[in-house]
Amino acid sequence: MKVKITAIRADKINWFYVLGSQCQIWRINMQHRLEKFQHNEKGFTLLELLVSVVLLAIVVGALLSMFVTSTKNNITSAEVVDEGYMAQKHMEKIYSLGKDKSVSEIADHLFYSGYGYNSKIDPDYACFMVRDGEYYIKTELFYGIYDAINEDLCKVVVSVYNDSTYSDPLTSMQGIYLIKE
Repeated sequence: MKVKITAIRADKINWFYVLGSQCQIWRINMQHRLEKFQHNEKGFTLLELLVSVVLLAIVVGALLSMFVTSTKNNITSAEVVDEGYMAQKHMEKIYSLGKDKSVSEIADHLFYSGYGYNSKIDPDYACFMVRDGEYYIKTELFYGIYDAINEDLCKVVVSVYNDSTYSDPLTSMQGIYLIKE
């Protein structure tokens, strides 16, 4: 097989083509490039530097904005989970007490466990309030309202608040339990 090599010289750049195969070999005169780099006195202008700094600031600002938004969302999610956990914790306490206690015994247990008792004159309603960590918990027991279905049913509503006025609930959980009277 005969291979033909052709050399083309253009501005101190040697290109070699190996014909007959698909290979191309490029050789650049490194001395010429080094000399050209050493004698280059052009630099960046002040305007070019300012434009690059402004572009960098825009990119970094956008990234920081996304980071701040992400952090706020994570904090909000953590608060919602904590509030739901508090409601569930107090709801499960009522559920576990209801397995072997009557409604009046549950009310007595909550009162002697540090829950403040705040009830209307209504004999079928009891309301207990307690502070748990940074939250204020209000537990309401409605009994006798489902007598037509089953007289042992008790509606329990647990609400979580951020302040002691109990005015704006953060979260609320309710359930209907079978509690023997």
